[in-house]
Amino acid sequence: AAELVAGLTGEAQGLKLLAGVAQELCPRLLRLMHDASPQAARLGTAALVNLAQDPQVLALLLDLKAVGRCMAALRELEAADPQLGVTAMLLNNLTFHERGALELLQVGREGLEGLALAWIVRRLQAAGADGDAGQDGGG
Repeated sequence: AAELVAGLTGEAQGLKLLAGVAQELCPRLLRLMHDASPQAARLGTAALVNLAQDPQVLALLLDLKAVGRCMAALRELEAADPQLGVTAMLLNNLTFHERGALELLQVGREGLEGLALAWIVRRLQAAGADGDAGQDGGG
């Protein structure tokens, strides 16, 4: 089913069709992000990446706390996991909207403001350091 949904989101007509059932579909796709099947998780998240292009679906995803769910998924994933890139793309789409960006920054949550962003920066630095470890430093 995840494969069918992900395929439909790759076309304008499919996106329009699925946006009409987003209330029922999006919570299920968000749960798939943590599915035991890596393929189902990746396909479900890819579908959300595409669906988030629709402003009404984006608002729904923000209501469903998709930013926090993305952060939870990112914390669980290993650096080499292909799900990492798809989840990052979803987070990117969610934070194009001001409300999504404020959720990522945790504005108004004393003691937590900026913590998620700081974690992302540390993870990127660590990934960069791991990638540079095998290079000779020459350019």
